[in-house]
Amino acid sequence: MASIMDSFKEVSGEKFSILKMIVFTIPVYYAYTIFVADKGFSGNFYTVAFWTAFFLFGLLIKVTNNLINETHNVMPSLNPLKLAFSSLKGIVAIGLPTYIACSIVNYISAQIFILPWVDTTLKTLLWFIAAAIIVTSFLMFCRNESIKEAFNMKFLFEKAGDLILVLVFFVLQIILINLPTTALIGYAIYILLGYGPVFDFFMAFALVFNIVVAGHYMGQVHYEALGAKE
Repeated sequence: MASIMDSFKEVSGEKFSILKMIVFTIPVYYAYTIFVADKGFSGNFYTVAFWTAFFLFGLLIKVTNNLINETHNVMPSLNPLKLAFSSLKGIVAIGLPTYIACSIVNYISAQIFILPWVDTTLKTLLWFIAAAIIVTSFLMFCRNESIKEAFNMKFLFEKAGDLILVLVFFVLQIILINLPTTALIGYAIYILLGYGPVFDFFMAFALVFNIVVAGHYMGQVHYEALGAKE
């Protein structure tokens, strides 16, 4: 079974991984400083945030792909062209399944009027189904970074159901593992130094670290739900 603990250990223990994640943290931190300086959402913030998210998505794809293909390093190189190309292909690959899944769930959710708790439960379940479809499409793409593979709809809908519980466990695990790590360290920084650049940079680093962990975890899920690479 996919383990978030294994992901944390391998990601943090790999040579130069922390240094590489610090490099990715810089634009995240910069986007936040722009948000604070401009006192909210602004054109500059949206520009920096867009490109930061674009390259972080490429990072997520590369980490997942590296684990699936059992490369020597989980963390990719810092080559921006490779990251950008992977991110662009990934957006194209999962864009249509994401649009279809979200549109259907939005439509069905709008028709649900039973009881408040029933409505919330059913809508949550529907969004987990949509998320499972999106993640399955993402994993199908990540195996070979092939857009064509992500559009195998028969295989997509056959495997998506297997990922619903996987996603639930992932959300629970990522929350639980961050309590004694991110939350505790962040609180210690706040007590010692208060809110400020160090605290903000640490939180930005924690975001990047969790993205890398998610990529590693998704690589494990690929073996269990979609099968190992032949």
